[in-house]
Amino acid sequence: MDIEHKRFKAQVKQTGDSGEFEAIIATLDVVDADGDIIVAGAFQNATLSVLPAHDSRSVPLGKATMEDRGDKAIAVGKFNLDVPAAKDWHSALRFDLENGKSVQEWSFAYRVIESEMETRDEEEVRILKKLDVMEVSPVLRGAGVDTGTLSAKSKQRFADQLDSTLTAVEDTLERAKSIAELRANNDKPGTLSDNHKARIKAMRDKFEEIQVVLSGTAEKDGPEMPAFADTLLSDAMRLGVDINA
Repeated sequence: MDIEHKRFKAQVKQTGDSGEFEAIIATLDVVDADGDIIVAGAFQNATLSVLPAHDSRSVPLGKATMEDRGDKAIAVGKFNLDVPAAKDWHSALRFDLENGKSVQEWSFAYRVIESEMETRDEEEVRILKKLDVMEVSPVLRGAGVDTGTLSAKSKQRFADQLDSTLTAVEDTLERAKSIAELRANNDKPGTLSDNHKARIKAMRDKFEEIQVVLSGTAEKDGPEMPAFADTLLSDAMRLGVDINA
């Protein structure tokens, strides 16, 4: 099973002087930004490490236990303030919490143990019933996640931005394969909604536009971005979907 990540703007409810914290990391039984629904009980009251930005080589910042409270999944944890990095993160979280609107983002790493596909409001969604959550991480704000990150995006080297876009497209391709496999296992028809068709076609068109804009300067051995869109297109066609319709 592949490791997946979900990034979220956690609502930190409180932080204590000795390192305790509580953070709402998911709203249960609603469709999230990835098109998934996490149901109550999916986190299985897991106890997990707190890591800085998913760095498995780092000394853990602390520990947390997942709890369901109503429609919220909450990480109840404690930073190990004897670890300098944990002390720094704890201080940064308190500052973020106590000074205006919180902007800190978190992410958790997990494997899907049990899931199924359902149709909700004419959209295919993945129902996550049981997760193996391995760790939760405070992370830096990601480019393109919220307004206010445009300056961070513009400071990226173009090569780095291409690499990050390529990674995102590869992740989308893997997600498409996972959905196709789930549909096949559940005898679901191979169809895409009109919205998804339009998004895939728009992505392919944008990649082609980038290639045209940079045709005078692009390296011949540079990233073949349209190829990934074409791969997504091929997968859609394999599922019996004509996105040009």
